Amino acid sequence: MMPITQLNISSIVRAQRQSGFGLVEILIALSLGLVIILGVTQLFSTGSRTMSDLEESGQLIENSVFSAEMLARDLSFIGYWGEADVPDTVGSSLGPPLIAPGEIIESTSDFSVDLAKLPPSACLGTAASDFYSIGATPTTSQRSFLELAFGVVEYPFYSSNGGALVAEIGTGKPCGDEVPSPRVTSDFFAVRRASSCAVGEIGCNSAQTGMFYLQHQGCNTSLTAGDFRLSNLVADLNYQNYDCVSGELAPIYQYVSRVYYVDADDFLVKLEMTADASGIKYEAQRLVAGVELLRFQWGIDTDGDGVADEVKAAHSSTDPWSASDWVNAVSVTVWLVIRSPQEIKGISQPESLTVAGDSYPISATDKYARVVQTRTVDIANISGRRQ
Repeated sequence: MMPITQLNISSIVRAQRQSGFGLVEILIALSLGLVIILGVTQLFSTGSRTMSDLEESGQLIENSVFSAEMLARDLSFIGYWGEADVPDTVGSSLGPPLIAPGEIIESTSDFSVDLAKLPPSACLGTAASDFYSIGATPTTSQRSFLELAFGVVEYPFYSSNGGALVAEIGTGKPCGDEVPSPRVTSDFFAVRRASSCAVGEIGCNSAQTGMFYLQHQGCNTSLTAGDFRLSNLVADLNYQNYDCVSGELAPIYQYVSRVYYVDADDFLVKLEMTADASGIKYEAQRLVAGVELLRFQWGIDTDGDGVADEVKAAHSSTDPWSASDWVNAVSVTVWLVIRSPQEIKGISQPESLTVAGDSYPISATDKYARVVQTRTVDIANISGRRQ
């Protein structure tokens, strides 16, 4: 029998010889680990890219729906200013009558046709240009009043291409000089109406110095119910409501004038009429990014039955609009082309998209996803009611 100490030493030596890994084993383990890590990384990268693409697609759809719904909502309010008769001139030194609904400017001696611009500017009320005149050139405040009165009655909406809007932007121009430049290949539209809530109502703006407001006579006594007033002096708006109770005034609505267009950086922009100590001005707000194109197709009722008989695009140079087209427009279809915020790898692009009956080409190297969104809206055109 071997001594215990010798047996223990031999066992320890054999254990030491059998423990640990060889170089080959280590290399194999590292290779396997690297393959696993690369696989997990690739899986994570693919999942992350897929999630990013889904987010891009979701944001693209969200932007397109939001843009179309917002434009359709404002278009649906065209002609919203009540059942008016003849605008009065409270707040100005000009004697009534001023304009009757549906009246063409050439048919009245209240205006100097030589100085009239038809159709009117997109940004009304700023008196930044000689819009039109009554006899001698009116004061700045009178010109603002005249522009707004004419716009709300004769041209409650106005649309053309971006090139026409470019001419109104800059120092001393109606839209001002702090306004993003429009994309000339895209359309714009302007709307003039009353606000959807009355001054003093919960959630509605309070009266603002320098702004213009609309009011309609409700009491059918000494004045005709439906008479229309426009003024930048709220204290002068004292028409009664339908109950004919002394001291109970008819609602007063703020005059809304807005212009929507696409700027050169592919933002959908809203110009909103506001006022400060210097008078009426327009403030720009960028609403949605990635809007490449805005088009409008207007439905024209040629036989007076309230149904569109033909479709026209206000931006068309081959089929220009006439004054009767504005009066007879009863519907509008909004077309929007909206691009994803980021490029999407592996996307398959069509050669072109169809927008408002025209081809919208897309470069073969372009990697942005696009959505064409449309909305059709019936409009209550006060220049030619037929419903």
